[in-house]
Amino acid sequence: MKTQLLNRLYAVIVVALIGSASLVAQQRDVIELKNGSVIKGIITEQVPGVSYKIETGDGSVMVYSASDVEKITKEDSQLDTEQNETVSSNSNVRKGFGIGAGPVLMGGNSGIAAKVNYTFQKFRLEGWYAELYKAEGEAGFIEIDFKYLFPVSTNYNMYLTAGYLYHSGNVDFRALTWGCEAEFKLSKHLSLNFWIGDAITFDVVESFGENYNYFAYASYIMFTGGLFYRF
Repeated sequence: MKTQLLNRLYAVIVVALIGSASLVAQQRDVIELKNGSVIKGIITEQVPGVSYKIETGDGSVMVYSASDVEKITKEDSQLDTEQNETVSSNSNVRKGFGIGAGPVLMGGNSGIAAKVNYTFQKFRLEGWYAELYKAEGEAGFIEIDFKYLFPVSTNYNMYLTAGYLYHSGNVDFRALTWGCEAEFKLSKHLSLNFWIGDAITFDVVESFGENYNYFAYASYIMFTGGLFYRF
């Protein structure tokens, strides 16, 4: 009888330990950064007051400075399944609409640009209008860009961009653009962006009032920067 009671007790202890292990396995760490980003995974290494290393669900490993961390909590890994699927090395990107404005340079001419975009998980679609001030009069252009994300760190992202541009002024032309953009996060909603690239014309529609529509190759180095607000 005593042996049977001991065997049952051992069985209960084993079941309890397995249940506890299962509950622990379902827990994950949640790091909330001061810039509003949230990273979910398992903290594999930490140096108190210095840094935290976390591995996310997709296998990405990131290290964050303790000075950038707002707080660390735990949650049930079975909750918020949809959000867990989107957690990755680019989790510092705020998805949704954004608006911005700043200076623009194109082929030695300067002006001001206004932009609106929408950010997805790994890429961004952006449209912008720029007003240029030239010696021979005002001109402007509209541009639509596709930008692919390369996350670098908590507060810094890089984008490779490609787009289409239509220029209107004394000379009207269409061009393809490509370039590189750097994004520095200032807060949860604000970022400072700098883009440098090249516009390669593939036709001229009108020049000084004369209709042409012919192929004319030209290359214009472009630069723009400014503040963005993400909703």
